[in-house]
Amino acid sequence: MKGSCDDVLNKEVIEYLINVSSIDKGGPFYFKVMMTIITSNTEEAIRTLTQKISTFKITDIQGENINTTVSQLRGAYRRLLSAEKVPHNITDLLINVLRNT
Repeated sequence: MKGSCDDVLNKEVIEYLINVSSIDKGGPFYFKVMMTIITSNTEEAIRTLTQKISTFKITDIQGENINTTVSQLRGAYRRLLSAEKVPHNITDLLINVLRNT
């Protein structure tokens, strides 16, 4: 598991696990900590996700696949929803993505 992530992420996980017994540091717990770090709901992550939605273009998707586009936008929306940080203009942002590309 440790070899499957980049050095920066691995360092963050190791720092998080510094006070955890060595027997508990590997396998599923390492994976859980890694996923927690990746899916953090920090303000920076929310701001970045909102910006990505507003600058998203269907032409950036291989083959301009509408199913992939909708799936990615739905995933971003659900992440914002779970963090209770859906912007008030989300409808306008999504309509612009579908209309302008």
